[in-house]
Amino acid sequence: MNEPAQRHHWRFLLQLDTGRRRWTLAALLLALLAAFSAVALVAAAGWLITASALAGIAASAGVAITLEIFAPGAAIRAFAVLRTVSRYGERLVGHEAIFRIMATLRRTLFARFAALPYQRLLSARRASVQVRLMSDVQTLENVHAGLLFPTAAATGATLLLALLAAWWASASFALLIIGLGILMLATCALTARLNRHRLLRQEARRDRSRRELLTLISSHKELYFADTRSRQMQRWLTREAHNNAALLRQRLGAAGGEALMQWLGAAALIAAVWLSAHLLLTDELLRNARVDGEAAGSTAAPVMALLIVGMLSLGGLWAGLANAWRQMPQTHAAVRRLLRDRPSPDRSVPSDSDAPSDTTTQPPEWVLDKVSLRRSVAGRPLLDQRDLVITAGSCLYITGPSGIGKSSIASLLCGLLPADSGTVLFAGQPVGTIPEAQRLARIAMMPQDTTLLSATLRDNLTLANPALDDDTLRAALNAVGLDYLTDALDQWIGLNGRPLSGGEARRVALIRCVLTPADALILDEPFRGLDTTSATQANDWLRQHQNNRTLIILDHTPRFPHHQTLNLTR
Repeated sequence: MNEPAQRHHWRFLLQLDTGRRRWTLAALLLALLAAFSAVALVAAAGWLITASALAGIAASAGVAITLEIFAPGAAIRAFAVLRTVSRYGERLVGHEAIFRIMATLRRTLFARFAALPYQRLLSARRASVQVRLMSDVQTLENVHAGLLFPTAAATGATLLLALLAAWWASASFALLIIGLGILMLATCALTARLNRHRLLRQEARRDRSRRELLTLISSHKELYFADTRSRQMQRWLTREAHNNAALLRQRLGAAGGEALMQWLGAAALIAAVWLSAHLLLTDELLRNARVDGEAAGSTAAPVMALLIVGMLSLGGLWAGLANAWRQMPQTHAAVRRLLRDRPSPDRSVPSDSDAPSDTTTQPPEWVLDKVSLRRSVAGRPLLDQRDLVITAGSCLYITGPSGIGKSSIASLLCGLLPADSGTVLFAGQPVGTIPEAQRLARIAMMPQDTTLLSATLRDNLTLANPALDDDTLRAALNAVGLDYLTDALDQWIGLNGRPLSGGEARRVALIRCVLTPADALILDEPFRGLDTTSATQANDWLRQHQNNRTLIILDHTPRFPHHQTLNLTR
C-alpha cells in the first residue's frame, strides 16, 4: 500500500469521531491520566522502598538519617485511587465514544446504501457482501480503544517520565527513556509492515474457506450420494490445514514482535541500572543530593530507583501494542473496502432534477409500443415486438410456468430492466426516465422473495405506510387468515423473534404492499404456498382494496376470475 493511501486511510479513521470529538478527547485524557497514575504509583513505591532500605542500613551503621514516609505513603494512596478512577472513567467514556462513533458510521453507511438504485441494492444483499461489511465495521471498533488510546497513553507516559528524569537526574537518563519510547514505536510500526502481506493473504484464504464450507453444507445431500469418497470435503480439509499452518506462522511472528519489545525493555532497564550506578558514583548527582550534611546518596538513590521502576512500569503500557499494530493492515484493508464500496450517485439512474415532468397527476397506466425483451443474448424473446396497453384501474394476470420470465416482465414494467427494443411508457412518460424514488412511490412491487425485518409485526406491516392505525392492521390480518396475530402487533418477529412460516410471511408482505398509497401494484406469485382457503381469502381482500388502482398479478395459472391475461409460453 502506498503512502498517500495510508494517509488517506488515517484521515478517514481520525475523522470518524467528527461531531463526537469531545467524547474522544475526554477518553484520551482519561487514558493519559490512567497511564500516568500507573507509572507514578509504581515509581513512588520504588522510591519509598529504596529510601526505607537505605534508612535501615544507615541506622544499623549508627548513622543518623531523616526519612519522611507520610508524604510518599499519601502519594501512593492518591495515585492508586487516581489510577482506579481514571481507568474506570476511561473505559466508561471510551466505550461511549466508540459506541457513538460506530453508530454514526453505521447510520452513514446505511443511508448511503439505502440511496442506491434498486438493482445495486439487490447485489448488495448477497450474504458475502453483508458479512464483509459487518466485519469491516467491527474491525474499526477496535481502532480507538485497542490502538490509538493505548499508544497515545504509553507515549505520553514515556515523555512525562523523560521530563521527570531530565529534572531530577540528568539529560542522559531522559534520552535513554525517550530512546526506549522511539524503539517501542518503531517495533510496532515494523511489526505492522512485516505482517502486512501475510495478514491480508491469510484473510483472503479464510474468506475463501468460509465460502467453500457454506457451499459444501448447502450441497451436502448431493455430495452424500454423488461424492462417495468425500473428495470435496478432503480437499477443503487440506486447504484448511494449510490455513492453520499459515495462522500458526502468523502468530509466531506476533510472538516475535512481543518478544522484541520485551527484549528492548530489558535492555533499557540494564542500561538504566548502569547509568544510575554511573551517576551515583559521580559528583554530579551526589552534589544535588546533599542536604545539610546528610549522607550522600540518601536522596539520589531513591530517585534513581523511582526512575528505574518507572521504566519497568512503562513495559506494562507498551505490552500488547505490537499485537495491536500487527492488525493494522487488516484495518487498512477494511477502510479501503469501505471507501471503495461506499455508494456514490449513479448517474445512469435519473434523479429528481432529471425528471422531464411531474407524473404524479397522470393516470397509472402502461403502454408498451413494439417492445422486445430477451432473457439472454441467445434466448427466446419473452416479448417480441409486443404492443400492450394496461389501463388505469384494470387487473392484468401474467401467467406462465416457472422460469418463463414473469419476474423479468415485472422488472421491465417497474423500469428496473430496460427493453431490448421498443418503448415502455408509464403515466405518459418512458418508465426509465422517471426518477426511481418517484417511480417506485407510485408502483408498489411484491417480489417472490419475501423479506421481513427483524422488528415488530406492526413495523413490518407499516413499513411503507406509517400512518396505518391498528384497527386497519387487525382487519387486514383477519381478512387474510392471520386472525391469531391480531393481538401480536407489538411482538418481535424475524431474527430472535417469533418465526413465521413461508405462507404467513407472504401474507404479511401482501398486506404491506396492498396497504401502500401506491397507484399501481405488481404482485409476484402472492398466493404461493397458501392453501385454497387462505388464497381465496387473500384474493377477496386484495380485490376489495384495489380501489381503482392498476393491479398486475404474476402467477403460474389464473386462479380467480380476471379481466385481462398475458400468457407466456416456452
